[in-house]
Amino acid sequence: MNLSSWRRYSVKLKRFIQLSGVASRRKADLLIKQRRVKVNGITVDDFNYEVDVERDRIEVDGEPVELRYSKVYYILNKPRGYLTTLSDPFGRKTISDLIKNKIEERVFPVGRLDKDSEGLLILTNDGELANRIMHPRYGVLRKYLVRISGVLSKDEIFRLREGVKLDGNHIGSFDFIDVLKVKRGVTTVLVGLREGKKRQIRKMFSALGKKVLRLIRISIGPLKLGHLKPGEIRRIGEDELKKLKMYLRIEEEGKNEGGPRRSSSTDL
Repeated sequence: MNLSSWRRYSVKLKRFIQLSGVASRRKADLLIKQRRVKVNGITVDDFNYEVDVERDRIEVDGEPVELRYSKVYYILNKPRGYLTTLSDPFGRKTISDLIKNKIEERVFPVGRLDKDSEGLLILTNDGELANRIMHPRYGVLRKYLVRISGVLSKDEIFRLREGVKLDGNHIGSFDFIDVLKVKRGVTTVLVGLREGKKRQIRKMFSALGKKVLRLIRISIGPLKLGHLKPGEIRRIGEDELKKLKMYLRIEEEGKNEGGPRRSSSTDL
């Protein structure tokens, strides 16, 4: 997944100048009218000119202007039936429907849960943290509760641990699998994955003739879903975030984070 495609968004030029802290909205209009604003080296005098926050270079009186935003971290318990995307051209339900009017900041989902899966989904605007969670190099353990049809034999459990052949030559395996309950022909298991392909859990059980009836992600590294109900959102607590960053080997940032500001040579 290309994180930049999640993070990029556009705003009107006058709004960008206001958010940067350089001027009020009225003063921003005046700066643009006076032709003191450039976008990518070209003077722009259109108040409603759209700028790409991530890619365009904005200058006021020859000095670069940038947005600085506080990093935010949320947990969403994604219910079944929602796409893990911020928009859908076919009008299907997406996680945007769940976070609308609940999260003010621009955020993106870290990784994916397919439409029929549920559980822990991290929403943030911190690209570094998101990349570390998703990159196989860091081996982030994800745990899932899975309810399947049928009963697993010892041989099948062994195969799920050691490797099941999926699409082509790809071999899928769980880091661990624990059988939690067997009742009326339905088995509930706890499985762990550090690196997974699209719909891997469903494909692994399907290869053994088992159908996944329900799939819930309950943790990512040390971060747990807890008692959050489907559709609910909450901020990640300071202690939780500290443990997650330690797990991901992200150094704590300095205290120079803040709101929008004008850039200077020390920021380069």
